Amino acid sequence: MKQTQLILKNDITEIGKIYLFLKKLSAEWNLSKELIFELNLVLEECIVNIIRYGYTDNKTHKIKIEFRRNDKTVSMLIEDDGIAFNILEEPPTGEHGKSVEKRKIGGLGIHFIKSLVDHINYKREDGLNKLILIKKS
Repeated sequence: MKQTQLILKNDITEIGKIYLFLKKLSAEWNLSKELIFELNLVLEECIVNIIRYGYTDNKTHKIKIEFRRNDKTVSMLIEDDGIAFNILEEPPTGEHGKSVEKRKIGGLGIHFIKSLVDHINYKREDGLNKLILIKKS
């Protein structure tokens, strides 16, 4: 099993580091461009939501993403010390099928995340959100 991690600050300017890290990982782990595109989309949605909605202070916080690869999957464990948020408890908005003009703001990112990964697990442990996302490779 291969394993590595990326640590980001809760600052929106950190988002660009995700794609650069995944691009490097793609070469090292021989991951397809399509898989990297989907992982990037999922991670950007998760991390942007953590940064925007996860903290009630203006302090610097760390967001850790652990990547693991075996023969069949890539898994990502996202850990943050923000407000507890269980993505699995979020009901579908029903907005993703509507036109942009008729769509309410919010919830589409969660729909993308749930649609693009093969398995999601969440737990709150020791003051940390621990979101596990698994994608077949």
